[in-house]
Amino acid sequence: MSNLWVSIIFLVLIIGTILFFKVLIDRVERGNHYEAKESKETRQNNGKKIPVQDFIDVKDIKRNVIVRSDNNYTMVIRVGSVNYYLMSPAERSVVINGLLGVANSISFPIQIFSTTELIDTMDAVKEIKIHYSDLPSALKPYSAYLAEALTSLRYDQTVMVKHSYIIIPYYTRDGFEAAYSELMRRAIILQDGLAQAGIKASVLTTNEIVDFLHGVMNREDTLKPSEVIEAGGLDLYVG
Repeated sequence: MSNLWVSIIFLVLIIGTILFFKVLIDRVERGNHYEAKESKETRQNNGKKIPVQDFIDVKDIKRNVIVRSDNNYTMVIRVGSVNYYLMSPAERSVVINGLLGVANSISFPIQIFSTTELIDTMDAVKEIKIHYSDLPSALKPYSAYLAEALTSLRYDQTVMVKHSYIIIPYYTRDGFEAAYSELMRRAIILQDGLAQAGIKASVLTTNEIVDFLHGVMNREDTLKPSEVIEAGGLDLYVG
């Protein structure tokens, strides 16, 4: 009798082991099937062309405002700097009080963004070239030499400068005009407050925003897209 029970138990163990391994094999096969399906879908998605606007979440740039997806809008302010450690105690007090006033006046979200960029001297070069013909003959060689030196400095990959920006986001379903008005109101509050601290601030223009975004994503590139656009670069675009 005992031998019969041992045989039954042994048979149950064998059947249980077979069923266990069968379940494991089925799971592995299903897993491989799902992985193969996901891999195929991934390859198909990778083959699709993703618009740049979707990749960087910039639908349009108009009137100094970045139009983003889902009714989001953004304005960017470039902030100057002060040489705080070379100031007198009275001048430092003015800066501190001005910044405290700015902090107390902000009732909306902002983001402080700092970048280290290649120095841009091309605006100075343009000014020199504009006034070149008005200079006395004795100063013209010096002016030409200065313009050449500044141009070389522009393309020197080792000369960097730090810039600070204030990013002002805004969400609204009321359309672009409502977003523009509110963003300008917020920008004026920040500009006025920073001016009291002796810090210059300016809203980036549409062309400056284009250059700003290009510089953030291409830090070692000396190209300025705004100059390409002004030179008629978009005339070659077909889309």
